[in-house]
Amino acid sequence: MPEPSTTAASLLKLFPFLVEVDADLCIVRTGPLLQRVCPEIAAGRPLSEVFSRHGAVAELPSFGELRQHLHHVAIMRQRAAPHRLFKGEWFGAGAAETLHFLGWPWITELSELTRLGISLDDLPAHNPLADLLMLLQTSNNTLADTQALANTLRDRSRKLEESNRKLQGEAELIRARDEAERASRAKSTFLANMSHELRTPMNAILGMTALARREATSPRLLDQLGKIEQASNHLLAVISDILDLSKIEADKLTLEPLDFRLGSIIDDCTAVLGERAHAKRLPFRTEMPTALSSLSVRADPVRLRQILINLASNAIKFTDAGEVVVRVVAESESATGIGLRFEVEDTGIGISFADQQRIFNSFEQADASMTRKYGGTGLGLAICKRLVERMGGEIGLSSHAGQGSCFWFRICLARSSAETVCPSAVFLPSAESRILAEHAGKRVLLVEDEPINQEITSNLLEEAGLIVDVAGDGVEAVALAEEKAYALILMDMQLPRMNGLDASRSIRQSRLNAQTPILAMTANVFEEDRQACLAVGMNAHLPKPATPEALFEAVLAQLSA
Repeated sequence: MPEPSTTAASLLKLFPFLVEVDADLCIVRTGPLLQRVCPEIAAGRPLSEVFSRHGAVAELPSFGELRQHLHHVAIMRQRAAPHRLFKGEWFGAGAAETLHFLGWPWITELSELTRLGISLDDLPAHNPLADLLMLLQTSNNTLADTQALANTLRDRSRKLEESNRKLQGEAELIRARDEAERASRAKSTFLANMSHELRTPMNAILGMTALARREATSPRLLDQLGKIEQASNHLLAVISDILDLSKIEADKLTLEPLDFRLGSIIDDCTAVLGERAHAKRLPFRTEMPTALSSLSVRADPVRLRQILINLASNAIKFTDAGEVVVRVVAESESATGIGLRFEVEDTGIGISFADQQRIFNSFEQADASMTRKYGGTGLGLAICKRLVERMGGEIGLSSHAGQGSCFWFRICLARSSAETVCPSAVFLPSAESRILAEHAGKRVLLVEDEPINQEITSNLLEEAGLIVDVAGDGVEAVALAEEKAYALILMDMQLPRMNGLDASRSIRQSRLNAQTPILAMTANVFEEDRQACLAVGMNAHLPKPATPEALFEAVLAQLSA
């Protein structure tokens, strides 16, 4: 290309993607960055061989047509890379025999700059037309005007540098956001794997303990097995707390509204914690108006029960004398909802004002020495706080060191129009006895790769009168499903050769078991795991470890459907 004059050199510096053409629309010179992006460009080459017009008409206008439409927005498409557009304006001074296209690549993502080999520093931020006018006017202005123009250009340069710094800062923020998202995905994957790896042996420990307790007759052995079960359940609770907190932080915990009787939550709390309070010789009282106890509401009963049991469990743990009271009062009512205040009051060790400020933080306890004396991870209250806030409520406490504490939370629950049935004093047979009476002799398929879990689950199902076939992987499960009709299929998710999701898809296409209920029985316990199971045609999701009672209830529900 011809050597540029001083004015042309300045022009190329200001506009690194500039294209100058003569009256025949042949290229005279181009900016340095354009040469980098379009290596096929060369002086003397017709512009139409390098670019086309963007739009319905691909042919470029003539020199005369371009001169008539100066300063209008123009978009050209690179022929060698049709996805790449250049947006700018055509400019020509007076009767000049050349025209200049002042354009820029139409960049929508910063990653495109990297692919083009261009840094943010290469892209000055300015008004191309204004800068060109100022540059061309310089040769005809007085010295004073030129000095003023130079000052203006220096001011623009300063603003340009500030703009570039801002762009670089935004790029850093984008990179930091992307890195945070990658870290979050890695954390979720790690937690899902850890959940599976921890829950699978826990299922074996709890399952084998349950089998042993069903056959043990020695009081001493039963006591020892009970202690194993108690310690295992404590470890499982810690695992569940860590996963709950992680799901809340990742915004992956979802509430599942159901219709239920409000008093059932208090009944469950008493059933779970009454024996523990009795062992410490603590009165455990509940205060709830009869009208509230029988009220039918719609909310997530599992999470509401979790909050209340956590607070009451802490109250029992930190109270050696006196009593623990669980109280529910109505603070506001409307035709569609009711505002409730739940309180858990104790006469325990209390909490100082300074410690109250951090008691709801993750992994915090009022005093580090409490962990050694009372145990616990410091996660329970953090989870309670976030669950209450997820329900649209608030949580707090009033306490004085040595004088007990009162933890409270407020939430508004929707009224339910559904009928709720109060517990009956009539004896209800267990799920296991109902399976034995109503479904004995039915054939079920257990798909499980862990030998210990195979033994536990098959023994329990056989004791309930069912005939059990076992498949050790997804391929074997599909083969058995094509040979025999089953009343129920219990399917793990993580299996060798073919996973449980793919196996379920294949079974749903089979002739004999297309409609057979499939119960996911897996250590993959996240909500997305449950949704994935339902999406491939499974009927229900039972997380491991599952107690024998939970297993029998899930099996009965599917066999009776």
